[in-house]
Amino acid sequence: MKPTIAVAVLLAGLCSGLEASWAQKPANPPAAAVAPAGDRKFDFTPTVSEQVSDGVPYRTVLFRDGSRRMQVNPPGKWTVSGSPGEMFFLNPDLSGARITLRASSLPVPEKMDEPWIASIKPLVIASLPKSANNQVIANVAPNAINISSSISVEFKATYDQTGKRFVSDWVFLRLTDGRLLEVVTSSRDEDFPAVRSAMIEVLRGWGTAPYVPGSP
Repeated sequence: MKPTIAVAVLLAGLCSGLEASWAQKPANPPAAAVAPAGDRKFDFTPTVSEQVSDGVPYRTVLFRDGSRRMQVNPPGKWTVSGSPGEMFFLNPDLSGARITLRASSLPVPEKMDEPWIASIKPLVIASLPKSANNQVIANVAPNAINISSSISVEFKATYDQTGKRFVSDWVFLRLTDGRLLEVVTSSRDEDFPAVRSAMIEVLRGWGTAPYVPGSP
């Protein structure tokens, strides 16, 4: 038997086995086809879902990616609000602290290399308050944060205003489907470690939300 014919026979056998396996399972409503990433659009309007697992209550934040339902983790005391364009988290115990998720309007880079990093630095500085002093990029960290095998670069900018030091931290995540996500945190310098930890907690829950009966 020729190799190509043997491969075809093997694949046919595997497909028959899979069909038989699926035939034994209870029928489920057919899932909607997932559109390619280029045809999908995030709707970050958040919905908080409260569930109980093994007697322990927990929350997830749901949003849409085309026809798919996505989720992230709401950290601790943080509240969530948003619109189709962005989702943001606030903490009543940390004045001025904010975590924002949104799709980037920038072109998706083929490589997040040194030339690309150099082109982003002025944009981060330009986003800082015009009245601020001592505006600097304090640190650039490639792949310091990852979600679902994405590639990232984190820019930490600091500035002084009203006698205090503040941090504006930008994480650009190139998702595996080719889209670019921005995660921006802002806070007082002394609060930044806690705010960054909360941001990582948010992203740790990033993924497709499992179906839960009765959930939105």
